[in-house]
Amino acid sequence: MIFFMTNSSANVQIIDLPALTVAGLGADFISAMAKGSNAFTVLPKLWGEVSAIVSQVQLAIGSPSDSKSWMVGAMGEPELPAYADPQDEVEGLLHYFAGIRVDSLAPEQVQAFIDAGFQLRAYAPGRFAVCEHVGPLDGLGATTAWFYQTWLPAEGPVQRYAHHYEIYDERFDMVSPSSVVMICAPVV
Repeated sequence: MIFFMTNSSANVQIIDLPALTVAGLGADFISAMAKGSNAFTVLPKLWGEVSAIVSQVQLAIGSPSDSKSWMVGAMGEPELPAYADPQDEVEGLLHYFAGIRVDSLAPEQVQAFIDAGFQLRAYAPGRFAVCEHVGPLDGLGATTAWFYQTWLPAEGPVQRYAHHYEIYDERFDMVSPSSVVMICAPVV
């Protein structure tokens, strides 16, 4: 593991993440770093829907006791229909899949999430530059912009084509000033 010190609100390190299987919901959105962004309306709404279903399922089956049951947001290419015209491409359009990591759950627990309306997505393992945002969620956008616009171009390794993640593990707490969200960019 390579560790880099950064500004006071974020640390960056290079780590290998395992394969992830995520149960959740997805939506296309326009990146916060693009003109005409709708990220701050689409993503909170999506996370609200996901959180409501996760809470409903956890009430029925019990909360996973495994700390590997992270909440994950995976960003990648938009999910446009096959007939979409490339002329209609929107700058900064991405797809965001929000959900809960279910790799370590029992099959009946995974099925409960599917029965509640979630889809399953599998993501390959790989090497990532991981920026830890420490603090309230309202600063996550600024940390993300710093990571992608300042640190990665200046100090980061070469990026590779794969999904980018936001990982909300056991250190995430909506109301804690020391809450941690991991912003993960795929690198070689």
